[in-house]
Amino acid sequence: MDPATKDILLAFFGCTVPFGLLLAFVLLWRYMRHREVLRMLELGIPPGTPTPGAAATPPVIAMPAPPGPPTGRALLAWGLVLVGVGLAFTFALWPIGFLVDQESGIRLPLALGPWMLVGFVPLFIGLALTLTYVLTRPATAGAYAPPSPAESPAPPVGEEAPPPTTGLGEAR
Repeated sequence: MDPATKDILLAFFGCTVPFGLLLAFVLLWRYMRHREVLRMLELGIPPGTPTPGAAATPPVIAMPAPPGPPTGRALLAWGLVLVGVGLAFTFALWPIGFLVDQESGIRLPLALGPWMLVGFVPLFIGLALTLTYVLTRPATAGAYAPPSPAESPAPPVGEEAPPPTTGLGEAR
């Protein structure tokens, strides 16, 4: 047999046999589960009933409450992730421009070439998502606002309120 043919057959079987074994295992597991359910039905045991000595099944948990209104934090999270990925690709691919300049003598402005799009696209999409979060987030409820005079607490019953001050410790 030709050495090239041997290499092709080896590569073919080396790639298909692991997937075939995985598929065979899954099919065998499903078949055994099917046989188990049929045997339980023959014995009058409803499938899903715990058998003695088997691990107990976890209790059924009710569905969680629907999520509240969106806060936009996913925009921020994805924006920051994409900015990080974009910066990583940008800095990783930038030296290619210097190599092109040295090897072929082609002068590229700032050593930027079309390969930099791999880093620039996620970088600018991430910046856009982050900017969208910043511009559309609702006003925070915990922001500090000085109390107005109308909101100052009333004195306890039976006591007189102190006279207002000018802020320098003297009464008006």
